[in-house]
Amino acid sequence: RAGILEIEADRARQGASKPVMTFATYQQYKHITVRTPHVPDLDLAMYHRQQVIDLAAAGGSPAEMCALQQRILKEVVAARAEERRASRKKRKQQRCFRREALAASRLRLRELQRAIGARSLPTGVDANFLGRGATQ
Repeated sequence: RAGILEIEADRARQGASKPVMTFATYQQYKHITVRTPHVPDLDLAMYHRQQVIDLAAAGGSPAEMCALQQRILKEVVAARAEERRASRKKRKQQRCFRREALAASRLRLRELQRAIGARSLPTGVDANFLGRGATQ
């Protein structure tokens, strides 16, 4: 953990971008290999590793190790799905905002065109339009 943090700090001091890293652990236990899924969070990977080590120290059976591995995998998959849902929701909100802003600007342009009695504005027109009922 300290090595990874040191590398990230060195890169930050150099002004380099933060590298994209994922972390996973592989543990041999009673002739089986227990693998944890790749995650971008070092602390979460270390937590998964500690769970595997604790079960091995408690003398868990290979079936229990496989069950632990499947449970960890399900948690990671569920977390990734939730992140994707949140990301999609945020992008949808941004699209709606852009759409509303575009509609408002088109409406404002139509009001301006009606007010000056033109179908389209001549090139080079630079004016502020205050709308109906505005006082000078």
